[in-house]
Amino acid sequence: MKILYDCFSCSPYYGSDEGIGWNWPFYMRKHHEVWVLVRNDRKHDIDKYCKEHEIDDIHFVYCDIPEWMNFYYKNLKKGKNGTLDFLLYQLMWQFPAYYTAKRLHKIEHFDLVHHVSTNDFRLIGRLHRLGIPYILGPIGGAQKTPVALKEYTLGHEKSEKLRLLLNFVMTMLPGYKKALNTAEKIYFSNKETFQYLESKIKNKEKCELMTEIAYAERNVKKINTLKHSEEKTIFLWSGRMEYRKGLALLFEALEYLPLNEKWKLILCGTGSESENYHKQIAESVYADYVYFTGQISYDEMQAMYNKADVFVFPSLRETTGTVIIEAMAHSLPVICLNQGGGALVVTAQTGFLVNGQSKIEYVKNFANAMIECIDNFQLVQEKGQEAQKRILKFYTWEDKIKKMNEIYNHINEKIS
Repeated sequence: MKILYDCFSCSPYYGSDEGIGWNWPFYMRKHHEVWVLVRNDRKHDIDKYCKEHEIDDIHFVYCDIPEWMNFYYKNLKKGKNGTLDFLLYQLMWQFPAYYTAKRLHKIEHFDLVHHVSTNDFRLIGRLHRLGIPYILGPIGGAQKTPVALKEYTLGHEKSEKLRLLLNFVMTMLPGYKKALNTAEKIYFSNKETFQYLESKIKNKEKCELMTEIAYAERNVKKINTLKHSEEKTIFLWSGRMEYRKGLALLFEALEYLPLNEKWKLILCGTGSESENYHKQIAESVYADYVYFTGQISYDEMQAMYNKADVFVFPSLRETTGTVIIEAMAHSLPVICLNQGGGALVVTAQTGFLVNGQSKIEYVKNFANAMIECIDNFQLVQEKGQEAQKRILKFYTWEDKIKKMNEIYNHINEKIS
């Protein structure tokens, strides 16, 4: 089959949405003739990687909006990184992407088009208009902060309300509902996003849950599942330091932990709240137990996983979180809230899913999970090994590609 991938974000050197956009065509190229529609500024990364690894069996086609219209990059050069600017850029890019795909389809005659990136449910593109089988997703992003934890969004009410407004407006744009109902299959990263769009979809049987991220099987098998010693439990967190990542909840949970030499917490990353978090930790009683690494490279992050024992993921709302999959692949049990993609990946055998009816209950339950890890090193080992087994069984790119390839072939047989 000749397959066209819709990949606004696509780079072999990054994780999250960029990695999603890269890995689908990269792994599927062994089964089909693969074409990828991607934005212009990813050409350097892609050309460099393909040259270094002698990859010549993927066709990349680049397109973009006129430079004078790209307010995102204009503001980025001024030191501003606006979420709204980037959202607008992604929305506008869908138009040149469609017209490029339309011209290309007249020449190449694609059998199927698959939208994989961006995985934001608000930005599902226009390629359903090509008149060929269309697969959408996995998409996510409609999850909400639990009501009991709304206090952690104080000071960010405008951002939260704007997000909800954009969710509504962008799913009401002309063609959005048609795209959902034109799709042969729709994959959702979490149940919250499916529930948000459920009323717009006529045939719900074509909808399935599937995480948007995975890990290479060969890389998982290289990782040592045994951790170092039970003298000290090392907790690890990684991500952007902003309010929705839930570090405020994590810091409150630390207040219930014993002040002894049996644990430490490593925080990797930077963000808009970095300065505030540094100050908060410095003024706390557990300042000697918390370490900030700042921004680190991908390879450095892999080394951090190997040093750690437990991964903490207190995000208030998250589609899935690449770091969850990576941590579990490195045999780390995960402590996270029982919602979003985390609730789909983490189980009682591979970590701790934290629930609560109130803010204090969430905090105490999160703290109790950490204390259990400090007190029971054997449990950490067992859950960590089960975590890696779960990744190998359900969340490798090889497994994901195998399942999707079966879907492609089934659709092809149906229309032949």
